[in-house]
Amino acid sequence: MRWKSCLMAITLAAVFVVPSACDRAPKAKSDNVAPEDAAEKARLAATQPAPPSLVDTGASPLPGLIARANGGDVSAMVALGRAYEALANQQQARQWYEKAAKAGDESAKESLRMMDAAARAATQPADQTAGTARPTTSGDTVATSGPAVDPAHLSWQAFLGTFPHPDFVDDIRPAYHNPKSPQDPAIFLGISTAPDKTMLAAAKGSDGNNIDDIRIAIRVRNKEDPEHNKRVQQCALIARAVTGNNVSIQEFYDWVKQYLLSGQKSEQFRNGWSITISGTQGEKITDSREYLGEMVLLVLKK
Repeated sequence: MRWKSCLMAITLAAVFVVPSACDRAPKAKSDNVAPEDAAEKARLAATQPAPPSLVDTGASPLPGLIARANGGDVSAMVALGRAYEALANQQQARQWYEKAAKAGDESAKESLRMMDAAARAATQPADQTAGTARPTTSGDTVATSGPAVDPAHLSWQAFLGTFPHPDFVDDIRPAYHNPKSPQDPAIFLGISTAPDKTMLAAAKGSDGNNIDDIRIAIRVRNKEDPEHNKRVQQCALIARAVTGNNVSIQEFYDWVKQYLLSGQKSEQFRNGWSITISGTQGEKITDSREYLGEMVLLVLKK
């Protein structure tokens, strides 16, 4: 069975968004259409062009971004929001996100939701927020988790409910055949992608009610402080829920930080699931879009 390599290729291709994949002619609707192509097509149809994801917060780029944003450039508005978040200036970040959201940008709307969630969590007693991702001064946080799931019988819908992702685009293939192994039986394949290309989750199973392999790729800009990255927080919620609360939020943060600082992938075993943390360094992959942030791979497999 070659599904491990197939899912890894799907995840990497969709996260890297290789230009040649995006330029291919549309294929006929079929469960065998390359999932990364379908996910990217759906994302492009549902969202505005992704804003620049790497913003130099020094003095030189901001005036240019401000000029573009004042001229109506929505991607520049979002980029300014991200820049001011990095500078811990929530007021300015919120102003630019609100302008971009008013113009219809989905990633700006998500950022505002995350800021609001962080603000609410910050006013709750400690016992109400225990076990969730901690709010930060940047507001870039995920403060809620989904319902508990059965680790032995994980469905696609239950998986989607383990982490907040209000503007992700989902692509479902209930009878997907691996083109490289046509003799293998069809499987269920689900893909969920973030509009800003900083997170992609792919899951497979014999059918939609029996997921046994999950592969998630995210982007992390700050290697020293990954726990304040909302994609890391979302993955922590997923790992905790899928394993039946056998992985703590802080424990997951520590695994990711260890990988980012060492470049060495690690594997853990919890409640019938193996958990692997890796990335471009651990897999020895050339990353043409490293400017989006260091790529981290989370693999959950029965």
